[in-house]
Order: sequence, then C-alpha cells, then structure tokens
Amino acid sequence: MVTLRKRITESGDVVRQKLIGGTVATFVNRVEVPNASTVGDEIKAAIESAVAIKITCGTCLGYLQTLNQTTKHDHAKIVEKLAAEISWPDRMKHAARCVMVSDLIHPIVPKPEPPPVRQREVGTLQFIIPYFHQEARSDELRWCIRSIHANYLGDAYVTLIGDKPDWFIGHHIPKKRLGPQSFRRYRDSLSKIDMIRYSADIDADVMWCMDDCYFLRPFNRDDFAQGRLNNRKPGLGSDDWNVMLRLTAEAQIKAGLQQLDFSCHLPQMINRDRWHEMFERFELARQPLVWESLYGAMFATDPQSHKGFMLRWQGPKEPSKELEKLEQVWMLNHTHEAWNDALRNWLASRFPEPSKDEKT
Repeated sequence: MVTLRKRITESGDVVRQKLIGGTVATFVNRVEVPNASTVGDEIKAAIESAVAIKITCGTCLGYLQTLNQTTKHDHAKIVEKLAAEISWPDRMKHAARCVMVSDLIHPIVPKPEPPPVRQREVGTLQFIIPYFHQEARSDELRWCIRSIHANYLGDAYVTLIGDKPDWFIGHHIPKKRLGPQSFRRYRDSLSKIDMIRYSADIDADVMWCMDDCYFLRPFNRDDFAQGRLNNRKPGLGSDDWNVMLRLTAEAQIKAGLQQLDFSCHLPQMINRDRWHEMFERFELARQPLVWESLYGAMFATDPQSHKGFMLRWQGPKEPSKELEKLEQVWMLNHTHEAWNDALRNWLASRFPEPSKDEKT
C-alpha cells in the first residue's frame, strides 16, 4: 500500500488516501476540535431547565456542540435552527417556539441591536389590498398585514376590497369578482382598485398592495412614491400577461411616453386624481393594460431600479439560508410556487404579534 496524500480539513479531520489494489481508498481519522466556548452547553441547560424537557436528538446535540467550538454566534440562526429541530411540546406553534428560544438564549447570545428608528410621521395612510379568496394559496394576507403594521412609520389603515377571510376584522369593502370574460383576472383587480375614484371610504392618496408582499424594514409613503423599474422586455407568449405587456408598451409609445416597465409586483402610492386621468386616457375599462407601467410613465419623476430593493422568489426556498439577503432588502414577494411551510414559519417568527385587524 502506498500513501498518496494526507490533508487536514477545516473541521480538523485528518484525511488519508491510499492506493489499494489499483483503487484509491479514503480514510478519515476524526480529530476532536477543542471547545472555544460553552455557549452550546449553556443553551442546552437553559432550554432543558425552562421547558422541562431532555434534549436527546443527535442532530440537536451535534449542533449545540458546534456552538462550543466557535466564539462568534448568530442569534437569529440559532433561534431558527433550535425552534425547528428540538422536540417541543406538540401543541406549541413555531412562532411561539421562536419567541421563547430567542428570549431563553438572549442572556447567552444577545439579540442584535435594532436599527435606529426613523422619525414617525404624523397622520394615517390607507393601504388598499384587492383580495380574491379562492386565489389565495394560504394565509399570506395575514403576514402582509402584520408587516404593514409592524413597519409603517405612522398609523396604517388597511382596507380589503373584494373578499375577506374569517379572521379579518378590519375595514372591508365587499365586491364580487367579475364574471367570466377575457383578461378576467386583470379586469377584476382593476375594478377593485378603481373604486378609489368612487368610494367615500377611500382616501385621495393611498398605497396599493398585494397580499403576497411583505415589508421587511421601517418605511413611509415616500419610499414607495416613485415606483420601481423592472425594465423587462415584453415576451412573445399568447397568455394574457404577455399580451398586456406588449399592448402597454405600444400604448406608451403612442401616447408619447417613455417605454418603461414598472410591473415589479411592488406596493405603490396612488393618487385619486392621477388614477382617474390615467384610467380614462388609456380607456382601461375597454382594454386592461399594465397600469403600474402607465402610471409610472406618466407621473414618476425619479424612478429607481427594483434591484436591491426587493426579493422575488419564483420557487421554494429555505429562508434560514437567505437571511443575509432578507436583511438587506425592503420587500419580499413570491409566486404561488414559492409558498411553503418554511416560508410561512419564517414569516410567523418575523411577525409574531397579531395586528389590530385580526380576530384574536
């Protein structure tokens, strides 16, 4: 036997490779990494004492041991890991587990200092959310509303137009969905937003928002006043969305406006008079177009790119692996395909407090 190579891994393991009968075989000699701290032991003792359980899960114990082997610890990552892995009491919800773990480990691994709070605005901003219950995947709306109340720098007043779930006790303007017709989904959404022109219950300046959008940091109305550019070229598909993109680009050119795409799936400030001007100018009751792009092309003065401002997840992700990105952006949005238990649990831990619009 001839030793071909020996190396030491980052974990301290010694890896040897030997040639045996023409085949390379790998042997790993485990090397114990000395403890650099007692954080894992302290967390284990704190949890077992407070919750009166015995941690026996090998994965959990192994993870706690790794915490002993380093002196730098991330509070949020530890909370997410332990809340998901440990065998907690059956009826304990994930959000409650996250809060409890966070409080338990705070004396050992302190929570990071919150960012400086911006000056709160005086006054109320109305948030308009068109809602059709059958298209909702789950309870995305709950976390959208919680994120509004948690982060708006002022008094938020949420109005649902259309349907409402049983748990919602806030302001609701009932409106039935439009019947079968071409571009039905987009016509229905437009008809709900268009109520800002006619309803005495809707303010002159409102923020329009979709139920699968989540605000991740403190904001005021100015942060969403200009819209955000997508700069996507219309596709060649025959589906309603690509047809609308092409028709919208043609309408902008015909009207002498810049050919801009503001369809980023982001919340946007809407003024009633400006909305009326746009709606009538482009005859949106006759042919629905991408109104965000028309409104932005008409009224935005200094639009910025959506990049770095929002995350849009097209498929399932594990939020605990995306924490760095989530901490850097203002907004999170996702497609239906991206909704899963991991995302819901993360939102529940991020926004654990029920809003004033929820039945408790």
